Amino acid sequence: MKKSALLIPFIFGFVFTFAQSVDIIEKMRQKYPDARVVQLEDKTTVEISINQATGKLEIINKVYEKQLYLTDRASLYSDRSISYNSFIDVDNIKAVTYVPGEKKYTPIKVKEFKEKEELGGSTFKDDVRNITFRYPSLQNGAMSELYYEETVKEPRFLTSFYFGSFRPVINSEFTIIADKDIHIDFKKFNMDTFKYEFTQEEKKGKIHYRFTAKNVPEFDSENDAPNIRYYVPHVIPIIRTYTYKGKEIPVLRNVADLYHWYYSLLKNINQEISPELKALTDSITKGKTSETDITKAIYYWVQKNIKYVAFEEGLGGFVPREANEVCEKRYGDCKDNSSILVAMLRYKGIRAYYTWIGTRSIPYTYEEVPTPISDNHMICTVEIDGKYYYLDATGNHHPLGLPSSFIQGKEALIGIDSVHYDIGVVPIVPPNQNAFIDSVTISVSGDKITGKGKAQINGYLKVQTVYSLEGVKNKTEEKDIVKRDIEKGNNKFYLNDYKIINQSIDSPLYFTYDFTIEDYLQEVDDEVYLNLNLEQEASQIKIRKTKKYDLELDNTLQTLTLVEFEIPNGYELTYLPPNSSKSSDFMEYAISYTRRGNKIIYKHEFAYKKLLIKKAQFEEWNNIVKSISKQYREVLIFKKIQ
Repeated sequence: MKKSALLIPFIFGFVFTFAQSVDIIEKMRQKYPDARVVQLEDKTTVEISINQATGKLEIINKVYEKQLYLTDRASLYSDRSISYNSFIDVDNIKAVTYVPGEKKYTPIKVKEFKEKEELGGSTFKDDVRNITFRYPSLQNGAMSELYYEETVKEPRFLTSFYFGSFRPVINSEFTIIADKDIHIDFKKFNMDTFKYEFTQEEKKGKIHYRFTAKNVPEFDSENDAPNIRYYVPHVIPIIRTYTYKGKEIPVLRNVADLYHWYYSLLKNINQEISPELKALTDSITKGKTSETDITKAIYYWVQKNIKYVAFEEGLGGFVPREANEVCEKRYGDCKDNSSILVAMLRYKGIRAYYTWIGTRSIPYTYEEVPTPISDNHMICTVEIDGKYYYLDATGNHHPLGLPSSFIQGKEALIGIDSVHYDIGVVPIVPPNQNAFIDSVTISVSGDKITGKGKAQINGYLKVQTVYSLEGVKNKTEEKDIVKRDIEKGNNKFYLNDYKIINQSIDSPLYFTYDFTIEDYLQEVDDEVYLNLNLEQEASQIKIRKTKKYDLELDNTLQTLTLVEFEIPNGYELTYLPPNSSKSSDFMEYAISYTRRGNKIIYKHEFAYKKLLIKKAQFEEWNNIVKSISKQYREVLIFKKIQ
């Protein structure tokens, strides 16, 4: 931010309303009785022009917002920040609080703006900077007004505009004013049933594109829903080409343009691999002959030894660091992990490629939106026997073939060489690869049951559990994690003993254990009731009626529970519950009871088969859960033999 920006007079077309009537307070309270904040104005104007001296595009975003606070806790909204980075400068900030009086508002200008770096989470150093300030005297009925300008240095980073927020918006407006020699395309999302107006007109050699919407309702936040990009109406402008001195200059006409720009940023890295990195790679792969075994050895070493630390500044947010440097420092971000993977694998003759990919928070395909907004992550893709494997070494414990859960189903832009690329799709890991298989044998003693079990944990379930086990500080914490995964029956479950078997990254995780559950059997007169549904988690997944948006799951899942129970001497079985099953495109279960001599074999299978459950499927989902819950109440009945 330029310090002089705060002294520049306000000349933009929005006029700060120093004398606005306070009548608006009651109007908004009547219109939005539950709202704490109403956004009266949300406007962005983007000015795009061709510098006739340099032939470069110049882009300025002018952002204006005005908000009304309808809560006694308005001061909670006082702190505000504006972000920028190496590709975006922020200038001309003006911020004002309007304090309500008897008939009109009194303005109080924000006088102090501070700059600071944005550091958090796993980020060691980041390109993002914040300009922070505080609205003074925010109170019930107060308004705030903000204006600032962003200079966008890279035309491929044109801003998106969202019509709506987590608060009602009275007037929403997005305008682009561009030289007529600039070809702009607009991609619209979630706007098929959304009411808006679009106009396009030419004025003095410039094209004015304007989207406007009135009275946009608030959008709720739901932790179990997809990212807001999946349901909030928004527009993504794309500069395809522009004409300068009779020559057409491509920007982002298609995926090829995006790829060639990406490739230009990394074409010069890893030109020479150091003797140290070669020696290390040879050591890691010693005795390995197949491409699969070589790939595994290198991939698993990088997962274990290169610590993930985000370090993104300027073009460092797009350009991987040299593999030699990553190896020496033993840390790096997603691009750096990809850099060392590609270098080591190529050194051993493996077809390894830099790959750009968006996480599941981004709904766009590259064909729809061939811009950097379609991806936010880099991985390494390996081709073995004509099949792609997607390697993301930013996490640990992922075997070859198990991609990070947050890129399942996503398109991957795979860089083959300077000209060629491919678009692959990361597979969604099927339920049987994320299986939790639990087999127990139980017996009764008085009103308690005792049992021995063996649990097998696979896929993402294993990854999550191993992460948890790595973080334990003592044996008590370790036991709590094991108990969490295999707990059964009622709240009197006691884990007597256990053993953890974790042979390798490629094999399942196993728990062997024995347990006791007190006060589990029920006896009435000469009849004894035993519920073999020892684990009933599926009854807890009913979707709430108030849920507004689709349900997103982290991964598919399959559980298989086997319980073997021997009828005790002196008793006979008088009731065996019926078998039950239901199946849909997204969920299925089956419960069965089989008698083999004096033994009862209980089998319970359950699976999530999809990552996204549409709202139209909620009723069917809940009906299946209702059916499962009913079956969980079924019990064996046996009585003493006279």
